[in-house]
Amino acid sequence: HVSVKSVRYRGPGAGSRASSGLLVGTSGNSLYEVDDVTNQSRELVGGHCLGRVTGVSEHPTEGHMFATCGEDSTVRVWTEGKASSLSTWRLGAPATCLQFAPDGKAVAVGLLRGE
Repeated sequence: HVSVKSVRYRGPGAGSRASSGLLVGTSGNSLYEVDDVTNQSRELVGGHCLGRVTGVSEHPTEGHMFATCGEDSTVRVWTEGKASSLSTWRLGAPATCLQFAPDGKAVAVGLLRGE
């Protein structure tokens, strides 16, 4: 049984899509995009980590890029259409949430232990 662990709104024109939708991280360590007009979903990333994807954030100026965090204590930056991450940072504890800075030059991450 796979459950939703993180959701982020994705505005029109982001990435390769003309309509808006949701980025959805799951307990099955995958990331999906769900179109809010057609309700169709597609897998963007399969196998983020060895646990759940707990956070997702779209890059504010590069709509084809997004970051994920997970129970495996990593943050990963992805681009649509690539099977592997562009960058991976190993953290000292499981991550629970993340957000790109408004200029896209940094990522703020919240850790399970409150940091």
